[in-house]
Amino acid sequence: MTSKDYQTQKITTNRLGVCAAIFLVAAFTSCSSPLNRTQPRADDFSLSVSMEQHPSKDSWHLKYVTSQPVTQLIFTRQTNRFRSKNWKPLTPNVVIKEIDGQETILSSDGTPFNTAEFDLDSYYELTPKDYEFFQKFTDGSVVMYTGHLNTCPTNEGCETPVKFHFKTRKKNNIVVLGEISRESADWLETTPRGTYVYFGNIKPLARKHLTAIIDPNLPRWLRSRLFETLPKLFDLYTKQTDYPLTFKPFIFLNYSSEGKGAHSHGGTLPGLIQLSLAGEGWKKEDKDNVKKATSQL
Repeated sequence: MTSKDYQTQKITTNRLGVCAAIFLVAAFTSCSSPLNRTQPRADDFSLSVSMEQHPSKDSWHLKYVTSQPVTQLIFTRQTNRFRSKNWKPLTPNVVIKEIDGQETILSSDGTPFNTAEFDLDSYYELTPKDYEFFQKFTDGSVVMYTGHLNTCPTNEGCETPVKFHFKTRKKNNIVVLGEISRESADWLETTPRGTYVYFGNIKPLARKHLTAIIDPNLPRWLRSRLFETLPKLFDLYTKQTDYPLTFKPFIFLNYSSEGKGAHSHGGTLPGLIQLSLAGEGWKKEDKDNVKKATSQL
């Protein structure tokens, strides 16, 4: 991930970002479309988004509901335009098209609409200069970035909160900013920045000052260190700073043993730390792997 806002987030690291860096050290010795006159003003607009996971396939049912009829919905993030090719429209006369370089949901006959439904598969392709839409864990569970779902009827952007409803498979968990729910969850997104939401049955590492999802196939030496160090670190952080967080930090670490060597990358969003490790080289507990892990932030 190398987007401008992503880089800015790393450079202007907040308290949680600083904590991520401490963790790594401690664990191992972080042109626009035309505006239709019938469109509502951005400050009069509100949006509800429902994202439901298919019970047996790696796919989703997505539904948008607007507060009032619109003739178009422009996606907030346009760096990577993958939706028109990968999302299957289900609502009659509603399609996704590129208009002046912007992916837009619109009515093919110009009729206003206030619902739009789609079926889509999890999208794991790289999204250069932006956050990946989906990331997978070795057990098949996933995290999804909500920022790629945000839309607005004008190209000026909407500042009103978005109401999200998430539904996962039976007996699975959903984690949103450290809060764990069973099978379904509601979340009010107050900024267009978005966050990652976890869907799956990995047992969370849930403590008073953090929630973490750690890939079950992470090499044992690394996994044991994380489980031991993370709770202690965040407890110590809270005690020494005397700064109670208004949220519970969410950390997720996914892993792939494919490929040679030991590769890593990571990043942050408000209230969230993301770490990814890849390569069979991580199976070795040695000084080189310690340096590679601590140098990713």
